[in-house]
Amino acid sequence: MLELFLPSAAVDVVNGVRPVSMLTNDVLAETVIYLNDAYRRGNPVVSDARYDQEFVAELRGRLPEHPFLQAPEPEPENAFVGDRFRHRVSMLSTEKAYTQAEVASFCRAVRAAAAAVGFAPDTVLIRVTPKLDGMAIYDYGDALVSRGRNGFGTDLSRLFSAGVTIRGGRQVGAGELVVVQKYFEEQLREQHKLKHPRNFVAGMAGADNLKPHHLQAIEDKACVLIPYGSLAGVTVPLAAFEQDWERLMMDAQQLEYLCDGAIGEVIDEHIKAEMGSTSHHHRWMVAVKRNDAEAT
Repeated sequence: MLELFLPSAAVDVVNGVRPVSMLTNDVLAETVIYLNDAYRRGNPVVSDARYDQEFVAELRGRLPEHPFLQAPEPEPENAFVGDRFRHRVSMLSTEKAYTQAEVASFCRAVRAAAAAVGFAPDTVLIRVTPKLDGMAIYDYGDALVSRGRNGFGTDLSRLFSAGVTIRGGRQVGAGELVVVQKYFEEQLREQHKLKHPRNFVAGMAGADNLKPHHLQAIEDKACVLIPYGSLAGVTVPLAAFEQDWERLMMDAQQLEYLCDGAIGEVIDEHIKAEMGSTSHHHRWMVAVKRNDAEAT
């Protein structure tokens, strides 16, 4: 399993001793790739907010055409055990918003697209659902595949053959592999020296042979694939989403699984088609997330 190493010139920056602005372009890019790699392996080195607002924002400001920014954030190479699988659909990343200004920017783009297809802005609706903090999986019906990189994921169907629960049964589409938060805290964190629920999920996906605590969690139905389409949500007018996104975000996270924000998604298909997608994310969807000061 290939693992990356943090450039020595970036250690003080990652530890918060020196500003990210002091990194050279090359070291900055290496650091962003390293931080993403660590996160995808289940061992995040910095918070999501620092990663997005300091490191990725700095890279985007300096090198907006850098290849890392032009595609969904990749999984580590050969991190998980399973056959390589070419995706039949694109599993994109989700653009993130941490501030009122960033949410307002998203809402302006929605209004412009709505006007272009003949919708009055006050008729536009947004669906708000929890943003689960686990591992993205796409269910093709004949395979369950990680997001991967460069259009290829890892077929993780073996985990589900071992008994991993799929809430609501098989549903073609994307979902999130998660572990019940209470179970993680009571049965896994201290006993197995795990820092984060994603440690457990990524470790299970990367294990050549499932370990006893993996098998026990599966038997206890604590490891679950949740199809995104099965998530309960609320539908609100665009103006209400813009004004009250923080409360909506907090309300959406009242689940037994770890969440790190909420997803706001345009409902109308005409507006979605008008907004379209980049090679990195859908323009009609945004993840609203907590700032560091508010995050646990």
